[in-house]
Amino acid sequence: MQLPRINTHWFRQNSLLVIFLGAFLVVLGFVAWRLWGEYDTYQQTLSGLTEKLAQLEQLQNTDPTLSSENKDLLATNQTRLTGAYKQLQASLGRQAFTGKAMTNNIEFAQFLRRTVNEIERDTTTAQVLVPKDFKFGFKRYAVAVPKKNVSPLVLERLGKQVVIIKRLTLMMIQSKVEEIEAIRRVEIEPLPHGTTAADDVLTDSITIHPQEHYLAMPFELQFVCPAPALQALLNKLASSSLFLTVRVVSIEQESTQKRTDAADASMTPLSSEIKTPVAAATDRPPRLRVKVRLNYIEVMPPKSDERPTR
Repeated sequence: MQLPRINTHWFRQNSLLVIFLGAFLVVLGFVAWRLWGEYDTYQQTLSGLTEKLAQLEQLQNTDPTLSSENKDLLATNQTRLTGAYKQLQASLGRQAFTGKAMTNNIEFAQFLRRTVNEIERDTTTAQVLVPKDFKFGFKRYAVAVPKKNVSPLVLERLGKQVVIIKRLTLMMIQSKVEEIEAIRRVEIEPLPHGTTAADDVLTDSITIHPQEHYLAMPFELQFVCPAPALQALLNKLASSSLFLTVRVVSIEQESTQKRTDAADASMTPLSSEIKTPVAAATDRPPRLRVKVRLNYIEVMPPKSDERPTR
């Protein structure tokens, strides 16, 4: 039997194509062999990763039990933190500011009304001009009281805001500020649904350190005064028994240096009993319109029975 003859003429004419196809098959086979060899490694890696993820999920869903070593370390750290807290207060000359303890919303409303009346008398006596119906940052509670079931912590911080604003106002009066245009604070109690914040409320919020080492409560003061009064106020803020930090001071000088002693229609003393005689326009030192943003800082004492945060 005669075997069929191979047509070598076609191979000679397409030698480049034949060589390319042969090389391609060799490379394809090599890559397939390497992938097959790496498949076992991939399966082992995937299995190990799946196991680790399962362990992580178990740890996240488990309340770990403190070891005796960690308990001792926790007690030591709390002792050190308590000591550092006392040293900070002593070195800065600050005392713990506890505010006024209140048990219910009516007690807070009465305390606020008494304090605002006291501040009004102080500004009237010092002839410091304030806007009409000025509420010293508490316009929201001029016609309402906190909710009946408000938490004691909210009442405590509201009481602190009242006392802090009273002290800030007294500092401005003692520094010879001529006009108080605005006092703003952050809201402590959430607003009722469908209501908007008053114009004496800051859009900021209280900042609390993640481990609850301290909180920062923002305030804003807007007033008009000569330069010496501003310097005196900044000195009082720096030396206050409250832990106050000034964030921003914005100053704008009034364009005119001539003014009378007559009060503007929108800025009048709170009492009509004190009447300032109208004087002729005189040259006076330029007045400054000032906006001061500051924080009240409260260092929280460590909690002795608190477990570390996961």
